[in-house]
Amino acid sequence: MNTKHQPTDASNEYQDRLQKLHDIRERGVNPYPDMYERTHTTREALKIGEEKGVRDTEAIMEKPKDTMKLCGRLVSFRNHGNISFGQIHDVDGRI
Repeated sequence: MNTKHQPTDASNEYQDRLQKLHDIRERGVNPYPDMYERTHTTREALKIGEEKGVRDTEAIMEKPKDTMKLCGRLVSFRNHGNISFGQIHDVDGRI
């Protein structure tokens, strides 16, 4: 491993990231897949959500109706205990 590009700060972010990458690979997940099959753009997903209406969180967790695969840039992520919020930007917008 090339160590000349490692940061020297106290948090050692480089080592933390390497460990997270190792953990992902240990679970059998390719962290850098060759391709990803998107099923919807953000615009399409928002349109479907508006057409179908809002459901109760418990109902969604018990029986999700649809699966959507979006891809884009994850520009924000907030974890609040049992629920997380994120914002994805793609060529059609954000969700």
